[in-house]
Amino acid sequence: MHTSDVEPCLYFIRDAALMVIILAYVDDYLVATNDKSWYDTFVTAFHTQYACKDLGVLDLVMGIGVRWVDDTTYLSQSGYISQMISTYGLDDAKPTTLPMSPGTALSLADGKDVSLPYRALLGQLRWVARCSRPDIMAAVSVLSRFCVTYGPDHFVALKRVVRYLKGTINYELV
Repeated sequence: MHTSDVEPCLYFIRDAALMVIILAYVDDYLVATNDKSWYDTFVTAFHTQYACKDLGVLDLVMGIGVRWVDDTTYLSQSGYISQMISTYGLDDAKPTTLPMSPGTALSLADGKDVSLPYRALLGQLRWVARCSRPDIMAAVSVLSRFCVTYGPDHFVALKRVVRYLKGTINYELV
């Protein structure tokens, strides 16, 4: 078994006939392999050492929904996005067709408006962009420039990204 050079929680075996990937995260682990008998042996051995249970085929990991259709995997964060929509009071907001208005020109604010949850929403949007929605990454990257000096206009621009996600909530990463 080898450890990834990039991700310390990722372990793998790769040879001519066998491919195994194990990802450990706190008290959860994911196992993917092309060999069912290897998997069964691993699970039996692992369970003798640690108290755990096999949850079967992956359908949700770290808030990311996983759907399997034939040889295709779909990733979605629709539940997480729905929660964001409610948290920021956008249940009745009109969806937008673009995450950022063309020609948006934001400038640095004089300081930060601490009454606005700018950084919290920005962090949530960065998570969504990174995991399943690369279509919002450009807008989120632009808005990340204002982490220290943001005001109401910046927060409105962030909420526009959420309104875009509201209108495209069923998009999945394939």
